Amino acid sequence: MSREIENRNSAVAMKKARFIEMVGDLLKYKGYLGRVVLDTDAGVLHGRVVNTRDIITFEADNVKDLEKEFRNSVNDYLDFCRERGENPDKPYSGKLSLRIPPQLHQWYATAAAARQQSINKVMEHCLRLVATSEGYDEPDEDARAETARLFSRAAESER
Repeated sequence: MSREIENRNSAVAMKKARFIEMVGDLLKYKGYLGRVVLDTDAGVLHGRVVNTRDIITFEADNVKDLEKEFRNSVNDYLDFCRERGENPDKPYSGKLSLRIPPQLHQWYATAAAARQQSINKVMEHCLRLVATSEGYDEPDEDARAETARLFSRAAESER
């Protein structure tokens, strides 16, 4: 076997062995997202799962071990829930309470009325646009176009 094919096969095997993917600057495994910080005083990398209300942490002194500890922590959490007969905490319920200035609230209400939609639907489009622009989801051309139409109609109705 040639060296080029051997190297390509090694690269494919390494990709298959890697269970963790990156989402922005977060680690992702089984739907759980982990944020990592460097503790320079202790000389360790410390992480916490950020998309659940339960506390799931992990720590290591190098990246390879950190990824392993992240997987282990998520798996331990899922095993713990299973042993207790409990469902793991869902990352989020889909309900979000916001406090915004009254003028912004009025602006979104105007935008919703112009689209004949609820404020929730308008906010969902806006939040989706931010998430996609940050790389957390593949940009959806239809959603982006619909959000642009929404903003232009709201601006027109304010004139």
